[in-house]
Amino acid sequence: MQNLKEIFDLFDKEKNQTINVKDLETIMGSLQRDPAEVREFIDDLGQEISFDQFIDLMQKIENRIVHNQENEQLEN
Repeated sequence: MQNLKEIFDLFDKEKNQTINVKDLETIMGSLQRDPAEVREFIDDLGQEISFDQFIDLMQKIENRIVHNQENEQLEN
């Protein structure tokens, strides 16, 4: 959680507790995740997101990744 807060704060350039959704792909890359993971969620967001929204989004993405990995293991 602390790591995500630090990353969020790096992109909160105006220090208004929000980041631009356009930065999400860059953030995903910094987390060594595929930036495409976030693209489908961007449409549901406004131009700026809060830290709470960011955490919710990261949880959704991680849950999907885990689910996909579990499905791949079952198929093998």
